Amino acid sequence: MLGGKFRDRIRLYADCGDGDDPAGSVAGCVDRAQRMVAEGFTALKFDIDNLRHPAKFDAFNNTINAAELRSMVERVAAVREAIGPDVDLAIDLHARYDVPSACRISWASSRSA
Repeated sequence: MLGGKFRDRIRLYADCGDGDDPAGSVAGCVDRAQRMVAEGFTALKFDIDNLRHPAKFDAFNNTINAAELRSMVERVAAVREAIGPDVDLAIDLHARYDVPSACRISWASSRSA
């Protein structure tokens, strides 16, 4: 672009979505994470918000409950264990939760990673 070449490489992250399993299982997330790291990615992003989670209060409630939080934390912890501490891990919630819930998710996920 303007000014000429600045870098030889740029860093990209792999958007892993819900993992390799359409149901968004822990195993599917781990499989996708390991595959992306094997392909050379050093940063991954996962979607951990499941609007169809069986424990969800209702489709319009933006407050997370304990069962939803537990399943999110399990997925994040399993992925972190699979990829190790040197791969960056980002989590996407798609702005679907209220602020207190987002804080709970962030705190609980960071404690498990």
